Amino acid sequence: MLPGARHAIALCLFAAPAAAQEPGPPVFSAGAEVVLLDLVVRDEKGRIVDDLRPEEIQVYEDGELCPIQSFRLVRADIEVTPSAPVPGEATAGPPAAAVPVEEERRLTSVVVLVFDLLTHDPARRARRAALDMLKKPFPPGTVFATFKVGQGLVMLHPFTDDPSSLKESIERATAGGERPREAAMNPNFDSATEEAFAAMLGSMSATVGDRGEGAAEAAMAESEAQMLRFADVLNREARGHGSLYPLMAIARSLANVQGRKTLLYFSEGVEVPPAVEEAFRSTLSQANRANVSIYAFDTRGLQSTSTFEETRSSVTVSRWGSRRAMTRRSGAVSKSEIQAPEIAMESLRLNRQATLQQMAETTGGFLTANTNDLRKGLERAAADLREYYEIAYTPANPTPDGQWRNIEVKLSREDVEIRTRRGYFALPPGVPIVRPSELPLMAALEARTPPRDVPHRAAALPLAMAGDGRDTVILVKVPLSSLTFEPDETAGVWRAELRLLGLVRNEHGELVARMTHQTPLEGPLSEAEAARRQNVVIRRWLSLGPGRYTIETAVQDHGAQRMGVTRGAFEIPVDGGLDLGSLILVRPQPVAADVVDADPLRVGDVRGVPRLGDPVVLGRDPVVAVFLSLHPDENPEPPRLTLEISQRGQVVGRATPDLPEPDASGRVAYLGEFPADRFAPGRYVIRAVARQGTEESTTATSFRVVANTAPPPTPPAAPASSPVSTGDGPSPSPR
Repeated sequence: MLPGARHAIALCLFAAPAAAQEPGPPVFSAGAEVVLLDLVVRDEKGRIVDDLRPEEIQVYEDGELCPIQSFRLVRADIEVTPSAPVPGEATAGPPAAAVPVEEERRLTSVVVLVFDLLTHDPARRARRAALDMLKKPFPPGTVFATFKVGQGLVMLHPFTDDPSSLKESIERATAGGERPREAAMNPNFDSATEEAFAAMLGSMSATVGDRGEGAAEAAMAESEAQMLRFADVLNREARGHGSLYPLMAIARSLANVQGRKTLLYFSEGVEVPPAVEEAFRSTLSQANRANVSIYAFDTRGLQSTSTFEETRSSVTVSRWGSRRAMTRRSGAVSKSEIQAPEIAMESLRLNRQATLQQMAETTGGFLTANTNDLRKGLERAAADLREYYEIAYTPANPTPDGQWRNIEVKLSREDVEIRTRRGYFALPPGVPIVRPSELPLMAALEARTPPRDVPHRAAALPLAMAGDGRDTVILVKVPLSSLTFEPDETAGVWRAELRLLGLVRNEHGELVARMTHQTPLEGPLSEAEAARRQNVVIRRWLSLGPGRYTIETAVQDHGAQRMGVTRGAFEIPVDGGLDLGSLILVRPQPVAADVVDADPLRVGDVRGVPRLGDPVVLGRDPVVAVFLSLHPDENPEPPRLTLEISQRGQVVGRATPDLPEPDASGRVAYLGEFPADRFAPGRYVIRAVARQGTEESTTATSFRVVANTAPPPTPPAAPASSPVSTGDGPSPSPR
């Protein structure tokens, strides 16, 4: 799933059309005993080759010859009688005769139109080509659907056998003018880590000031370059994941649909920095395992500059860093010099068109690019639906070990072009895994005795109703003390890596959501002990309907190959009337006014970072902050909120804060703060009561206040607040 974005669950989104469920040839998935391949074969003039014999074809996996179990030519209205070579014998003779396909045996072709975020001119090109395609004839039984990706996955039109009905959805998908995707603020660290980062920047500035004017300018330039590059990397990762994970979901959901499956992908290119590489290869694998061919269309049209121009600036930075490292005679080595080889490798993945081409060719499709008219490419893609070969073979290595299997198909005849899928990750069939790195995590979740070597906490916090479902924040907090720090004396840093797999299931045990996270961490060796006292907080949010759910999470300390598993349950109540979400203890964290995100725990220029059981430390935490959301009833009377704090059953504070106006969805979000110095150490319960007319809704949570036993770090200056007192004890300052 995507970090920092709203997630509607796509795994159960696709209902296979009725025509796709008619009896037909068996479908085999990778990881089973037989693998199924579609082959499109054309001669040097681009014409379909329809007279291949089984003995002319050989299939190799990782260089090993694989036995072919079945072979046939599939046409729109006729089907070639299946024929297979006898192992060890070379048979000759004419190809099998074509026979009509009976109506109930006709194969279905599936065409999925997928539109990424497109700016004005690329959107116009995609719209013109897609609308023109709808006017062309397609084989009987072909079904179509339209999707939008880039910031989640949105179905714009469900499957239909009437292509003309897609016109409105295509126009919506290509409205154009969208802003490019940007990464949200890094959501992985809690506020204590942010304070430590701010302190590190302060100490760096002080050190720079002692070096002299020239050295100071150089050091600041180095720091600025690193900051800009880090922000650029985050944005590229967000853009890559924003496109790839929805494509994975579409391919996975088509796995059990029979017939030729074609995904027409309209995009301005996909960026694949190193952190997105595994997701990219997993997308290709998922498409190949589901026998989905991706036809990519670069909607940028004719370009005045080379597609390699996108890599030029990154290569220049790498060359500059390498040159400085080689010519240096004295002084400390800068981080840019250390990272020069890494930057050079990243630059190779910044060619967005080359990535589209690899995506298409690896899955048996092709790329249409460098043209302002995409219609010819769409016509070729449609032609591939009408006639192709289908081969089933036994893999040389059937072990589902998570390794990539390279597929190569060879023909004995010359002057022909073959398009088919080129490989897949060998994963166990039927398991909810899309990335091979998740295999150990899944094994930990399925273990009879779950491992506990990496302690962490997980929680699901339902918010007030909004739209068709209830937003639910999924939180996982991992203490860095649970991870193994690997020192790098040469670079002067420590490194660690955290991997997470989380599964949400409904009361019937069905998977409704999954979350994955992979975080490489590093910091100065001199600050390793301070870093161990911090936490990584991973947040996702999704929309769930009423019902009972379970959440299970597996966290891996990748450096030491240690695991930890937690399990829990939560319930989404039935929507209706005055609706009050969870009461959440948070740390308030300022957000720049120009930062746009969809964080449901944000109120104005402040977002709440959930404490997840962390105590309030006197002298270090200035406030006790709470977040809640409510959805008023249609009653014209505005809702009222009462907050009540008690200790050992005795009420010690009460407040009736004013609530802000509802947002566009009708939900009211509130974040209030109580001065922490008004609390003595101990455990407290805070209760929220919302009233509107005769309706009342209640929620509560507890928190602990402790004395500070360690010297507090120097915190950054905090804005002054003016708490409103009710005379009944500590009162909140509303946000």
